[in-house]
Amino acid sequence: MRRLDRYLAVSYAAAVALTLAVLCAVYLLVDFADHARLFHGEGWPSAALELYAAKLAVIVAQLVPAALILGAGIALTRLRGQGELTAASALGCSPGRLVAPALAVAMLAGAGLSVFSDRVVPRAEHRVQQIAIERFHLWGDWGRFHGQHWFRMGDRFIRLGAAQDGGWRDVTVLEMETTGGVFHLRQRIDAASLVRNGDGWSLIGATVRTFDAANTIVESHAQRLDAGPFDPAGLVVDESRPSELSNAELDQHAAARQASALPSGEFILLRMQRNAAAFLGVPGTAISAAATLRRRRRGGLTTALLEGAALTALLWALTVVSRALALGGHLPPWLGAWGVDLFAAGGGAWALARARMTK
Repeated sequence: MRRLDRYLAVSYAAAVALTLAVLCAVYLLVDFADHARLFHGEGWPSAALELYAAKLAVIVAQLVPAALILGAGIALTRLRGQGELTAASALGCSPGRLVAPALAVAMLAGAGLSVFSDRVVPRAEHRVQQIAIERFHLWGDWGRFHGQHWFRMGDRFIRLGAAQDGGWRDVTVLEMETTGGVFHLRQRIDAASLVRNGDGWSLIGATVRTFDAANTIVESHAQRLDAGPFDPAGLVVDESRPSELSNAELDQHAAARQASALPSGEFILLRMQRNAAAFLGVPGTAISAAATLRRRRRGGLTTALLEGAALTALLWALTVVSRALALGGHLPPWLGAWGVDLFAAGGGAWALARARMTK
């Protein structure tokens, strides 16, 4: 039976590789056709080539689960059409026994994709954005992750502008006090910049406005003002998108944002979703294979492609919905990330249990 296992695993892996190559080629061609008019200037061919090399790494990570699902249907449909699955069934091989090699390949692919998504994809994502912005002026959602940042440290709310020479410019510090559970502004400091001063920090070009109980404003100016108990090392001011951060960096940013009273759900969810997405192809493979092995199945390759595409679309839609619910606080992050995998795993186990082979 080991020879049969190897044969089934190789057949499945070949179908997955071919499917992934076709999906990536179609995506890159369509994307290039859509943006070709924006590629111009001296040396644009080499810049575009580097851009799409980085995009390829990003899109591979997104399309591997779909390729695993489609590949299962394609491989088993071909083997069934040649009568090989019927012969294996006659020898006493159950549907689960025939699908096991494909599931093993899918597990290996998921493990590899998990590492790839952590170590390669973030750098590739950063390079895509860098080339798109600096070379072709494609800004996308750049403004969402760049510019000013608000943080909270105790009763102080701090806004930092753009980074500059180891510090920040356009800085605002709001010092609040709480009376009966209600916040009141006690002091506001607007400064041109925040710079390091020995072991501490100083506000340069500061305007200080102090508010008393009657909301009377006392204004003063200082060329250099000590920032007081301020430790920017604990603040998250990295302007990278969450998708450009490795898993370790996502954990670090999430912890720092929580300490600064900033939303961290997107960072926590993305960290979990990377692994969940990497292994989503495993239960997807089980469902696709069970659909191909079901009793009285009609149709050949076209049916396998349509079923695989429909299953991929369903899992993608469920992933989008669960992510939105998790970001909205309606689901815990772990369930928003792994809920679709668990649902698909239950569906795959049920489908394989009911699968029956016929000629």
